[in-house]
Amino acid sequence: MDVKSELVNINGSRFYYEIAGQGDTLVLIHGSSTDTRMWDDQFRPFSEHFQVLRYDMRGHGQSDQPTDEPYSHASDLNMLLEHLDIKKAHVAGLSSGGTAVIDFALLHPDKTSSLIPISAGPTGRPSTKSSTHEIDKAIRLAFNTSGKPAASKIAYEHPVFNPAVMNPLSSKRMKQYLDEAKDWWRMSRKDPGNFEEPSQITRLNEISVPTLVIVGELDIPEMGPASDSIVNGIPEARKVSMLNCGHMVNMEDPNTFNRILLEFLRQI
Repeated sequence: MDVKSELVNINGSRFYYEIAGQGDTLVLIHGSSTDTRMWDDQFRPFSEHFQVLRYDMRGHGQSDQPTDEPYSHASDLNMLLEHLDIKKAHVAGLSSGGTAVIDFALLHPDKTSSLIPISAGPTGRPSTKSSTHEIDKAIRLAFNTSGKPAASKIAYEHPVFNPAVMNPLSSKRMKQYLDEAKDWWRMSRKDPGNFEEPSQITRLNEISVPTLVIVGELDIPEMGPASDSIVNGIPEARKVSMLNCGHMVNMEDPNTFNRILLEFLRQI
């Protein structure tokens, strides 16, 4: 498999990306505290059927950290596609990456072939206290008093990451990603990033492309209603819940995840 990788300057920042394969383009966007490597189980297999693009979002992996200037992940993705002369793509994103691809689909419907939010929810949902509030506080305290190594160890127990940490298929990699995460800067300063549509939930009915929502049955409690709101809002959406998986479904059960995603894409 021939893989092209590059650090490219777009939107006032450097972004690392990898691209391989031929055919229709599939974009894979990671979530917080990870990077392109979380798609290792998908990048090669899907490049046998598609042109697959994965990249480190701003503030993650090999891409630059944000400055104080406002930015949006949807705009970064759009500029990267323009740089690569990609006119249209299937866009898949996990967690914050999933919210980013919803943003992209709303802003650039002509460039969206299909939408795949994974372990994600839309912006604009009624605010409720997160089930992770206490451990989020513990991680922040550990980071500010004892540094990143102490905080990352607590992150192993975070309900979002713990199923992947405990899963033999993903444990070693998940711990490595948390230990090496580049987005800990958010513990000490505000992220100037934003979603260009802060009330996505009110506009979901404008999305007309085929949409697949993927969630894990062991994910945090609020993820079920969040994913349901996408399915209820988008006319062409359907949902698949993966058994015995938490938030990082593509790492925890890559064979099942790949089968579900490939079957969906082949129907389009």
